[in-house]
Amino acid sequence: MVLILGFVAVTKMDTNLLPDVSTPYLMVVTVYPGASPERVESEVSDVLENALTVPGVSDITATSAENYSLLLMKFVDDTDMNSAMVKVSNKLDPAKNDLPSTCLTPSVIEYSLNMNAFMTVAVSREGADQYELSEFIQKTLVPELQRRGGVSSVSSSGLVDKMVQVQLNQDKINDINAKLLELIDTQLAAARGQLEAAEAQITAGRKEYEKQLKNFGNTVASYIEALKKIFVLEDSLAWNPNLRSKTAIRTSDTRYFSDPSIGVAALGIGPNDLVNDLSTMGLFFESMCIRDLRVYADAIDGTVYHYRDGNGLECDAVVHLRNGNYGLIEVKLGGEKNIEEGAKNLKLLASKIDDTKMKSPSFLMVLTGTSRYAVRRPDGVYVVPIGCLKD
Repeated sequence: MVLILGFVAVTKMDTNLLPDVSTPYLMVVTVYPGASPERVESEVSDVLENALTVPGVSDITATSAENYSLLLMKFVDDTDMNSAMVKVSNKLDPAKNDLPSTCLTPSVIEYSLNMNAFMTVAVSREGADQYELSEFIQKTLVPELQRRGGVSSVSSSGLVDKMVQVQLNQDKINDINAKLLELIDTQLAAARGQLEAAEAQITAGRKEYEKQLKNFGNTVASYIEALKKIFVLEDSLAWNPNLRSKTAIRTSDTRYFSDPSIGVAALGIGPNDLVNDLSTMGLFFESMCIRDLRVYADAIDGTVYHYRDGNGLECDAVVHLRNGNYGLIEVKLGGEKNIEEGAKNLKLLASKIDDTKMKSPSFLMVLTGTSRYAVRRPDGVYVVPIGCLKD
């Protein structure tokens, strides 16, 4: 009887290369875009693992990776997986509210062995050694199988590659290294000699330059001193007032021609040339004004200074008397725009002077060459033509 039943059972059995085998597993996949594995674990995997407590679950394995969470739920044998999927889905609905807002909706998938369809094949070839067989599998068999429909990927293992082992003679290597080092030392010695020769030339050149520069400075200084002695040049000292704020004041003297006609004659220019070049005309006009101011200030026991600070603010002339009174003067050839600019500079400089430590300026004056009459502006600045100084 047993033999009869066994024979009937064998004849009625179906054969299948990959039979459908049911497994008591469910997978819960949750996508969390842009999240690190640590955030996925704390904000998704742990939350769902605590929430999915349904009857029949024997174990839950959580995998937290970048951008997604995977929970593999194992149930006891003989569990109705359809019923288990419904229970898990019901548990997920309230648990979704505890997930981050950027998480996608979790998906419940029934795990099956059919999801991992694969085949392992051993390959041999008559008359081929291991190297020829490996080359045949790698270059012919694998590409052919990859072109077949339904094949996702093909991988091979156990292949043997030919390798060439090169062993070097250490003694010959040492000989070559010694020759290279000797050649390098020779070239370095030659380069060192060239560098030392160049350094000696640079040192000699620097000394010669310093010597010539010193001689030039002495020559220029001697020429300037000679021109001062014959009253061709005069220095205008720098004025150093008490200011309300800390400002760097230039302390170098300014040089002017004692008679501007000397400079005009040296350049070989005439009246028409100056009219056509108002910038040059302005320089000579300023020199002439400083000369006249010196003459008139000397008559009243005064001194003419100039002012310029590190911010670019300057005053062409400061007439300072022994009693401490002083006036600020800007020289402008003419033009309303230039006169307005000069008045603005004068008022700005006057506002910076600390009148608790020195007197305020007695007057502010723009000295021009175009006006016929001296006037006092509403802001208190005088506009005076140079011809009126004698009055």
